[in-house]
Amino acid sequence: MKSILLTYVVLLAIVYYSFFGMGSLLPATWNLILMSAIKFLLICFVFMNLKTAHPFWKVAFPVLIGIYSMSIWFLT
Repeated sequence: MKSILLTYVVLLAIVYYSFFGMGSLLPATWNLILMSAIKFLLICFVFMNLKTAHPFWKVAFPVLIGIYSMSIWFLT
């Protein structure tokens, strides 16, 4: 359960920093490109391990990825 919560907090941090955290350090477009690349690597890692993943993550990750992608689409 602790690993599930830790992973969820890390995902929330990635989403938060991609929109608000690093905007002052990087231009907005580079910020989105960088965080989208990190998101893509995370997605690849997760889906490579989905056979052994907890059933919660088999549902949660596609939902989180969809929300994240739609929010980028609406904000750009």
